[in-house]
Amino acid sequence: MTATLDQVSAGRVRALIGAGWFEPEYRQYGWEFPPGSVRVEQLRDAVRILRGMLAANGPFTYQGKHYSVHGAVNTPSPARTIPIEVGGAGDRMLRLIAAEADGWNCPASALANIKERAEFLARACEERGRTSSELRRTVQIVCAVGDDQALQHPALANFAPQLGLVGSVDTAARRMSDLIELGFTGFYCIVPPGSNGRACFERLVNDVRPRVLG
Repeated sequence: MTATLDQVSAGRVRALIGAGWFEPEYRQYGWEFPPGSVRVEQLRDAVRILRGMLAANGPFTYQGKHYSVHGAVNTPSPARTIPIEVGGAGDRMLRLIAAEADGWNCPASALANIKERAEFLARACEERGRTSSELRRTVQIVCAVGDDQALQHPALANFAPQLGLVGSVDTAARRMSDLIELGFTGFYCIVPPGSNGRACFERLVNDVRPRVLG
């Protein structure tokens, strides 16, 4: 599916995955919810398999601790090698990102410590002989620009809404500018449900973004 979408979008797809964290989702689908260390190991296998399968190099074989493929073929091939980005903020996750990934997505739950987490990732990258600037750095963040009532919606509660792109247009613009100064160039926005969320996002695109980027 990812490769097909890459073809349809003329090479604009980015794959972003994580180790999983929300136990009810696992239970709903009948999956075991292993300890965090195991989920990180599973993610490492998944990243390596995705990297091989989305590189358009023909049959791919990988023997991992948890997941393996043998002469697997991905058809259609992607339009180009698709970057593999990973979301997470724990030490193990950031070390994995430094070793394996093309990008880092900082989850909203880590926004309060985002500068320290970015510094940790930079050190982990140096240990791997690379710089964190090689990674595309993005952030998961609530967007409720100009709508304090929508900001209170319970669907946003798990995503540090008070640290999002919220408040007035000027306030949201300053918040976005601060994150860009830290090296974040992409924003995966969580908006309130319904028409209020659409209006918040439109204010972000039409009012906040021009003030930040000119």
